[in-house]
Amino acid sequence: ANGFSASCVDVYSKNGTELTDDVLRLWVYLNSSLCWLIRETAGRKNLGGGMLKAEAVDLKPFALLFDFTDMDIIRTLFEEASKISVKPAQEEADSDIHKMIDTIVFDFLGFSVEDRQFIVDMLKRTVDARYTKTINK
Repeated sequence: ANGFSASCVDVYSKNGTELTDDVLRLWVYLNSSLCWLIRETAGRKNLGGGMLKAEAVDLKPFALLFDFTDMDIIRTLFEEASKISVKPAQEEADSDIHKMIDTIVFDFLGFSVEDRQFIVDMLKRTVDARYTKTINK
């Protein structure tokens, strides 16, 4: 799908363009439970319909590019992810691809097993709370 945005928080490349390692490093981190939780916390949630939006200014205080070294695995994950449909965040967090993304990010950052589970659980609770708040209005 082709998409366009003036929000300056989207990363696009032309169809057929090989993605650089840094773009793939951004992709893997931006699709991790940790980054999703940061977006849930820092993003704008009062837009109606349960929508979450993150402007560049909302993400500016956070590091987004890390020197992940598992580039063959990340490239394979990206290729596999490009073939499947997006699911709701709570379901996606339990998918095999998402768990592998989390493993790369959590291993790199040195999170304990307990910290990893806390982040994923908190993400699910935060998304549920945002959806529930919208539904119960």
